[in-house]
Amino acid sequence: MRTIKMGMPSGTLKLVLWEGTEDEKAFKIRSLNNKPYVLAYGVRYNLTSEEIKYLNILKTIL
Repeated sequence: MRTIKMGMPSGTLKLVLWEGTEDEKAFKIRSLNNKPYVLAYGVRYNLTSEEIKYLNILKTIL
C-alpha cells in the first residue's frame, strides 16, 4: 500500500508515488467521492481498494 498524507490545516489528501526513491513525490488525490485517482505527469493512477478504505477513514477526520 502506498502512503497517503493529509495536509494540515488545509485538509488536502495526497498519495505518495515512488516512495523510497529519489523520484518520490506526493500528488493530490482527485475525485474523492467516485473513483479516487491521482494525476502524475499526465498519467492517471487509480487507488487500490485497500487505499480507498484508508482514504474513507481519513475523510471522516476532515
